[in-house]
Amino acid sequence: EKSVVPVRPSVQNYAWGIRGLDSRVARFALESGVIDEVNPDMPYAELWIGTHPKGPSTLTDGSTLESAVGSQLPFLFKVLSCGKTLSIQAHPCKSLAK
Repeated sequence: EKSVVPVRPSVQNYAWGIRGLDSRVARFALESGVIDEVNPDMPYAELWIGTHPKGPSTLTDGSTLESAVGSQLPFLFKVLSCGKTLSIQAHPCKSLAK
């Protein structure tokens, strides 16, 4: 039987992120239960959904998304909340992405 399973993303707090509840990343993280409260002074920059080792998504039972799908995903979905101008990043191969 197929079903929809909630995925808990990870949050990256970089200095260029939007602070507090003005950040969509902070609000999404709060609504998904990843964080219990939003710190108004903290920058919430990126919300990651994927199997990246620096921020793996988990399921509500605590297991990793990677264990649920059986391998690493070939992509990393990001939601950005930019408070400053950023340069474009492109990673043409896996070794450069690391």
